[in-house]
Amino acid sequence: QWASVLGESGWVTLIALVGAALWSLWQRRKPTELWPALALVAVVVLVLEPPAPETGALRTLSIQGNLGIDDKHGDGKGLSVSDVYKRQAELTRLGLDAVPDAEMVLWPETMYPLPVTPEAGEPGSDGFMIRPWTTREEQVPTETLRRANAQNIRALLGSPDTPPTFVTGGHLYLGVPGKKPWREGEPREPWTWSPRTSEILAFDNEGRLQDHIAKSELVPFGERLPFDGKFPGGEYVAIQMLRRTKLFPRFAHSDRTGPLETAGHVLGGAVCWENVFEAPFRHQADGGAEAFLILSNENWYGLSEEMDQMVAATRFRAAETGRSILRVANTGVTALFDAQGNERGSLPRGTRAYFSADLPLIDGGFRTPYQRFGWLAQPL
Repeated sequence: QWASVLGESGWVTLIALVGAALWSLWQRRKPTELWPALALVAVVVLVLEPPAPETGALRTLSIQGNLGIDDKHGDGKGLSVSDVYKRQAELTRLGLDAVPDAEMVLWPETMYPLPVTPEAGEPGSDGFMIRPWTTREEQVPTETLRRANAQNIRALLGSPDTPPTFVTGGHLYLGVPGKKPWREGEPREPWTWSPRTSEILAFDNEGRLQDHIAKSELVPFGERLPFDGKFPGGEYVAIQMLRRTKLFPRFAHSDRTGPLETAGHVLGGAVCWENVFEAPFRHQADGGAEAFLILSNENWYGLSEEMDQMVAATRFRAAETGRSILRVANTGVTALFDAQGNERGSLPRGTRAYFSADLPLIDGGFRTPYQRFGWLAQPL
């Protein structure tokens, strides 16, 4: 609960001050050296506030498909795009049969494997999607992609009386002008490729893109290069990484930083390792988020302690903002945390299953002491 005042960084400060106080006691140094730790504790006790009352709940259905990295990214040995989609869709239909009143269906980061483009009329909605392949070139009209995605999502959700919203992690590509087909052996032309962002995408039951927010904290070398790759040889490094790892560290930056407006609610969102950064959560909570969604694929390190670290960070983000958080992960940990960081339910990691949970909502105008002033302890 103290994290609603101190936050994670404030706890680090308090631990350091308590350690210094214990050292001073042991060394029988000046009593005044105990004061900083005691003063910080006093501040917390004086300004600690009760959590905001819940204003309602959103019935959610989360899909943990449990696809390994080799399954999804294996070099010619993994599942095809259609196989990935089918595995997720089969589990989703089982979940909807069991939870027919679900208001929102959620898939983890990149588990919607098909490329998405903006809705007609939005910037980047016209033209072609040109992806950065090293051995071939692909040009697809953006309108073709919109039709295909709408058809897939309508088939996925079916037609219940109260159709759910579909929220997924995926890649959004902006349309660019067409160009002459690339022929093998010609120089690469990265400036002609579609700008790509890693996003949280919210679709209605007709497959229309309602809203979307982009990942702002990009993974070094996996999604971006230092200094945005603006150094001698930066383009060569990016192309070589694409050839060898299929990771192209040239994700675009977007001003769509959230929160997400969908299903009649305002929800904060984070993708993968944004989970460990407090600023995106704080800013979206200040923007009126009623709760948070984290869409993640954490199988890069297997089922290791890295997952425990991510869960611990989620608990801090919940307490800092005073908002419940639903984590939806590919291999785990898929779980619901309340506004004080307590776990309310979860799926075992490394299992293929669906998770039904009522995501508690609060008044988006609520601000914790951490949001108002506690975050200023970070520079310490």
